[in-house]
Amino acid sequence: MRRIDQGAGVFFLLFGALVAWQSLALEYHHEFGPGPGFLPFWLGVLFMLLGPLLFVEATRSSEAGAVPWPSLAGPRRVLTYAAVFFVCVSLFSVLGFLLSVTLFLLVTTKFLEGERWITSLVVSGGACLGLYLLFVVWLQVVLPMGPLGF
Repeated sequence: MRRIDQGAGVFFLLFGALVAWQSLALEYHHEFGPGPGFLPFWLGVLFMLLGPLLFVEATRSSEAGAVPWPSLAGPRRVLTYAAVFFVCVSLFSVLGFLLSVTLFLLVTTKFLEGERWITSLVVSGGACLGLYLLFVVWLQVVLPMGPLGF
């Protein structure tokens, strides 16, 4: 495991240098604030700082044993969430944004996380209200509407 971490540290250092170097071709500062090169440059610098730290930590570590193979529970859970999310996005044009997201949160909190019905209803209803207030009322964004008008 040490060799993999050391290799990852070198990779992050080189990748960060490449990103920072390539971002210099972009405008760093724009008329109204940071330009398109600002974020990639500083992310590259961050990678260049963290890569050597990972390398040194891996070199100093005495743990060189084999890593146990992960169980399939994690990937299965991620795929389940991705499938439910895909269904949610697919329903935007049918049910509208707010109702689709509310149902997504209701299904994930109740059936995937195993929360009580009251908790799931409060979380999904509160999120729906919060999204409505944020996007529709405050930011005045036009969200996909369903046949019910929301």
